[in-house]
Amino acid sequence: MRVLASISVIAAAVANGLIATVPAALQQPLSLPDSAGIPTRILTQATRSNGDVWIGTYGRGIFVRPRAGGPPSEWRHIANKPGDTTSISFDFINSIAFGPRGEIWYGTVGNGWGLSSDAGHTWKNWAYKALGPEWQYVAPDGIVTSGDTVVIGTADGLQVTMTESTGPRSATQLVRRPRDPPTPLWRSCRANTC
Repeated sequence: MRVLASISVIAAAVANGLIATVPAALQQPLSLPDSAGIPTRILTQATRSNGDVWIGTYGRGIFVRPRAGGPPSEWRHIANKPGDTTSISFDFINSIAFGPRGEIWYGTVGNGWGLSSDAGHTWKNWAYKALGPEWQYVAPDGIVTSGDTVVIGTADGLQVTMTESTGPRSATQLVRRPRDPPTPLWRSCRANTC
């Protein structure tokens, strides 16, 4: 996990005299809202350009900490809601990434990935129904955005797409004939077959 790795690197730097103190943000573990009394395992953490911190968890979905910090009571919780196709597809979130126009991407441990273009209030998901039995397991921190290109690393290979203001589109779809439906397509890459 990146947070633990960062703490280890900073601790080693302090021990070797390279830096004098550990930054205050890393001195205490992140405290997530907890109503059940069960510790929450953090799988990933990413900071959006507006300063909000997005945290993916093992079994509890996504927590969003407002840019100003704030107590856990001010955090927003995003979770899977069975039967609601606009909620996240699964509560085991191990990848979060942000696109250039405010898009928010998440990846799961076992149920694909999703995209929100409205600050995480609604989601378009690519899960079992859209992907089939493959592509379900997104690699830890396996979503990378660069401009309009999004690469999703999965246990079965890479998924590559391009986004525009109208939403995700694959390179193939960008050159399709106008009579074709405007549904998102994904280009699948395995080994050296792209």
